[in-house]
Amino acid sequence: KVELLRDQWGIPHVFADSDAGAMYGLGYATEEDRAFQMTYTLRIIQGRLAAVLGNIPHTRRNETALDNDRKMRTFGFSRVADRRFAELDSGSIEMLQAYSAGVNAY
Repeated sequence: KVELLRDQWGIPHVFADSDAGAMYGLGYATEEDRAFQMTYTLRIIQGRLAAVLGNIPHTRRNETALDNDRKMRTFGFSRVADRRFAELDSGSIEMLQAYSAGVNAY
């Protein structure tokens, strides 16, 4: 059982019978509040931002979205995250899967 309540300021409070339930509620609340930010950040880290925005120039640097994508793919943050995930213990994987399920449920 998971209960997500928001206080008068809109701050989410998650109550659950299990840690996995709490992570599910947290994922749901995070997606509800931060859907665009999460998607945008994921595309930046994966080096896939230009696919959505086009090859627009950055306003403060002499760099385009495609230049940034090349740089991020060269750094390989997404590949490293995939490798690190494979090394996690089963309890951590369960928590991350519960969080992802909450994100996807929203």
